[in-house]
Amino acid sequence: MEDRIQSVVKLGLVNKEIQAKHKGFSEWNLVLNSRNHQTILQILIDGRDPNAVDNAGFVMPTLVYLSREKRPQHHHNFKAGALNALIRVSSEISNGPIILTLDCDMYSNDAQTVRDTLCFFMDEDKGEEIGFVQYPQRFMNNTKNDFYANSFRVITKLELSGMDGYGGPMYIGTGCFFRRESLSGKKYIKGHKTDWNKRAQRDGSETVDELEDRAKMGLKYGCLVEDVTTGLAIHSRGWKKTSAYLFGTIDCALNLLGITKSAFPITVKIADDELSKRYEQEIMEFGTTSPMFTILATLAMINILCLGGAIKRLVMDDGVRVESFVLQFAQCGLWVLINLPIYEGLFLRKDEGRMPPSLAFTSTALAVLASVLPMH
Repeated sequence: MEDRIQSVVKLGLVNKEIQAKHKGFSEWNLVLNSRNHQTILQILIDGRDPNAVDNAGFVMPTLVYLSREKRPQHHHNFKAGALNALIRVSSEISNGPIILTLDCDMYSNDAQTVRDTLCFFMDEDKGEEIGFVQYPQRFMNNTKNDFYANSFRVITKLELSGMDGYGGPMYIGTGCFFRRESLSGKKYIKGHKTDWNKRAQRDGSETVDELEDRAKMGLKYGCLVEDVTTGLAIHSRGWKKTSAYLFGTIDCALNLLGITKSAFPITVKIADDELSKRYEQEIMEFGTTSPMFTILATLAMINILCLGGAIKRLVMDDGVRVESFVLQFAQCGLWVLINLPIYEGLFLRKDEGRMPPSLAFTSTALAVLASVLPMH
């Protein structure tokens, strides 16, 4: 599957075998590509079909593939717009009262999750007051000190709890069950009861092809405002809080100017032995020239240059009083200690997880430039 996907991306052309199996790609050619194509919508399994059963004879649910229309002049790589397109299509096909959103690399480790969630929504006393139930991501095999903050303590213990005072916590982006009506802004009167058997009004004589064509109405490129807003809502962890908003602003500006293009890279999930060993030893993994690392490394170099300059001034200038700089020294020294893994990645480490030499040169040059400019 991976080879087939890479082949299509490289050639910019979907071969005849895939076109035959998936009619939505039948119009795909060299003119149309991943950033420029019509709406692709195909009902792979029709839940109305009595023959749609698995090997054990159980009825299969409706399965739909959707790729919304994409055009070069419109932004389309953000989750909010994609979810809006899915909600519109599903309202025509099933209109189920509960919607589950999942990232491609997420799964539930509890088979009873759906049943437990429905217990919240269907509770006779408080169920109608619940708009969504979510399960924040949790990662296994954390190290003793959890140095990547995979346990999300800040989010689960502080941010989500703190925001609850304003009517509920934020949507974390995946692992969330929504009540469909709450997404449309519907407000309930006291005593309202959800009709759990309500489904989309569909003509029994309507063919799958006709339903697919009808579901494509209004599926343009989504809402620009909500797409950009979601794209700028960068989730931050630890050091990322230092650079996420700055990097997000710069990246958005470059995209708007047409200098760079938005991308959606899927992170690697398979680790080699050396990478796993470094993780178990709690050695920070860099190994890339990401602009985010450039910002972090530059700030780290500025901190150590400032500390070095302050020490030089104390040693060489007789008129400087040490006691007047105690707090500044303490703060600057603390930032240097926090950034020790970055200094190691820049200058001391030789493994594949270090920061590339080019990044060390760039960040040092930028830090020196930032230190020299104020003198002129």
